[in-house]
Amino acid sequence: MKTIVCAIQKGGQGKSMLSTHLAFLAAEQGRSVVAVDLDGQGTLTRNLFDGEIDRDASPTLSLFSGTLRQPTTLELPFKLKGSVRVMTGDRRLVQIDETPKIGAEALRDRLGECAAGADLVVLDPPPTLGKRLRAALIAADFVVMPFVPARESVDGLGDLMDTIEEVKRDHNPGLQVVGLLANYQVDEHLSAT
Repeated sequence: MKTIVCAIQKGGQGKSMLSTHLAFLAAEQGRSVVAVDLDGQGTLTRNLFDGEIDRDASPTLSLFSGTLRQPTTLELPFKLKGSVRVMTGDRRLVQIDETPKIGAEALRDRLGECAAGADLVVLDPPPTLGKRLRAALIAADFVVMPFVPARESVDGLGDLMDTIEEVKRDHNPGLQVVGLLANYQVDEHLSAT
C-alpha cells in the first residue's frame, strides 16, 4: 500500500479535485483505492458521491479516535477495473484539532487497518497547517503540492516545505516530495479582451 497526500496551505488551489482525479485514475488502472477526506468542508466526499451521503457510515473521524469504521465502497454508474472506497469528511473533523489528547500519529497508526488490501490511499487534508495536515504528512509516502501560480498562493509554499522537512526529520524520514503541480485556469473574461 502506498499513500499520497495532496497538500497546500491555501484553499482554492485544486487540492481536492486533484485528490479526486488521482483516486479515479488509479481505479481506472485496476488499483484498489481508499480516499480519505480529512477536510471539514468535505469537498472530496462531495466529489465522489452523487446525491445523499451517510457521513456516519465511514467517518474519517474514526481514524483518529473511537471505534474504527471501514470505508464505504463507491457504487458508480460506470465500470472501473479497480475500486474506490471512501472515508467521508465533515465538520466534525475540527474535533481532531481541538482535542489535545489526539496525536498527529493516530492517523498513521490506524490507517493500515482501515485501508487493508488497498493499493493506494489518497489523503485530502484541509488547506491549513494543523494537526490533520501534519497527520497526513506523517502517514504518507508521497506529497504533491498543487497551486495556482499567483503570489498569494506561492507565499505559503515555504512554510509548507518547512513543515514537510520537520515531519521528515521527526516522524517520517521516507516521505518523498513528488513536486509542485501548477494548476492554471484561463479566465475566459480576460482572454476574450
